[in-house]
Amino acid sequence: MNNIAIIVGNITNHAGTERAVTNLANLLVKTNKYNISIISMYSKNGEKCFFDLSSSVNIFHLNLSNKNKLIRIFGYLLFLINVNRIKNEKEIDCLIGTTHAINSLIVLLES
Repeated sequence: MNNIAIIVGNITNHAGTERAVTNLANLLVKTNKYNISIISMYSKNGEKCFFDLSSSVNIFHLNLSNKNKLIRIFGYLLFLINVNRIKNEKEIDCLIGTTHAINSLIVLLES
């Protein structure tokens, strides 16, 4: 079974990207061919996804802050460390980013 992780800014928001991510995750997990995880950069542990999400989808809340540029730069380093750890622990085969910034960071991860 393939392991896929979708990386989003904040899965608890109620906007279009979050709706698309939850729809895609629910669709893929329903096929029973994929293990799906969502990595949410700015949400906190215990926060719930705004849109309905299958209980089979794993959510990882990174609890990063985006208050100012200096904190955001430090957050990107934490992002790389945490996503790499999740990728290795969960044996993620495919990372899907939802913004150009996230996709730019993904290429810095070790393969």
